Amino acid sequence: MNFSDYLILMGLIFTRFSGLFALLPVFSSKNIPWQIKAAVLIFISMAVMPIVSLSTSVAITSFMDLAYHLVIEFIIGLSFGLVIELFLSSLYLAGGLLDRNIGFSMVNVISPTDQSSMPVSANLYYIFAMMIFLFTDGHHIVIQALIESLKTIPIGGDVINIIMVMDFTEIISQAFILGVRMAAPFIITIMVANIILGMLSKAMPGMNVFMIGMPFKIFVGLALFSLIMPAYYNTFIELYKLIYNYLYDMVYNYL
Repeated sequence: MNFSDYLILMGLIFTRFSGLFALLPVFSSKNIPWQIKAAVLIFISMAVMPIVSLSTSVAITSFMDLAYHLVIEFIIGLSFGLVIELFLSSLYLAGGLLDRNIGFSMVNVISPTDQSSMPVSANLYYIFAMMIFLFTDGHHIVIQALIESLKTIPIGGDVINIIMVMDFTEIISQAFILGVRMAAPFIITIMVANIILGMLSKAMPGMNVFMIGMPFKIFVGLALFSLIMPAYYNTFIELYKLIYNYLYDMVYNYL
C-alpha cells in the first residue's frame, strides 16, 4: 500500500467517525472548539488504521469515486449517531410532558449542545443523563462499536445496507415509551392535584383556584422530582443499554 492509499484510507476512516461525532452526545456540542474535535478525530483515525484495510473491490481512480465513498462512510457513521439521537429524544419528550403538567411549559432554556430552545425539565434530564453517560464510559462503548464496524462493514464498500438493519419505527416507539414512563409519575400526581383543586373550588366557590393552583402544582411537581430523581439512574441505564444493543445489532447484523 503506497502513501496515497494510506491517505485515502485515513480519509475514509476520518469521515466515518465524523458522521458519528456529528451526533454523539457532549462531543457534538457547539461549545467544543472545532480544532479539538478535528484533533480527536485525527488521533482516533490514526490509532485504528493498523486494523483496517481497503476493500479489494474498491477502485478509486478519480475524485468522484473518492467523493462517493466519503459520502458512504459519512452516512454509516451518521446512522450510528442517529440511533443515539433518537433514543435521547425521550428526554425531550419527558421534559415537555413534565413542564406542561407542573406549569413550566411557557419557560424554555438554551440547549447546551446545539443552542436551540428546549424545556427546562428536559435540560435537567439531559444534564443528568450526560453525567451518567460519561461516568459509565458510554462514549468509549459507542466508539468501540464503530471500531468493530470497521471489521464487519468494510471501508470503501460499494453497498450500504446498514440503513436497512435499522428499525426506525421500533427505535422511535421505544424512545416514546421511555419518555412517557419518565413523565408518568408527574402526569398522575398532577392529575390528582387537579382533582383536589376541583373539589376545593366546589366546596369554596369564592376561592381563586388559578392563583392557588399554579404554585400548588409547581410545589407538588418539584417535591415529587426531588423524591424520584435517584430512581432515574436505573431508567437512564436502561436507556443506554437499549442504545448499545441497537448499535451492536447494526454492527453484527450487517450483511
